[in-house]
Amino acid sequence: MFAPEVQVTLIESHQKKATFLKELVYALGLKNVRVFSNRAESYPETADLVMLRAVERFEQALQMAVQLTKAGGRMALMIGAGQVGLARKLVAEIDWCEPAAMPGSQSRELLLGTKS
Repeated sequence: MFAPEVQVTLIESHQKKATFLKELVYALGLKNVRVFSNRAESYPETADLVMLRAVERFEQALQMAVQLTKAGGRMALMIGAGQVGLARKLVAEIDWCEPAAMPGSQSRELLLGTKS
């Protein structure tokens, strides 16, 4: 709605959640948003920006996010403060910025980086 010129793909492997997202996209008339209702490992493309929030198996999800990010692309992680060091340690090919505290949250931070 805010930036209709930007193409957005939402990846959701749980069919119930994917169906909800598809209905929401349709109801809002978002022509630039599509829902990929399968696992991220099956997604055939890379992206300029990959975002993660509240994922299970953080370490595996982080590695998958790196694979989905184009060279020179950006990654955005909304994670717990205790996961920032782990993200930096696990992913050397991302040049991380300093994390930013999330407003209204006591322990969530936004960690941004660029893939080299």
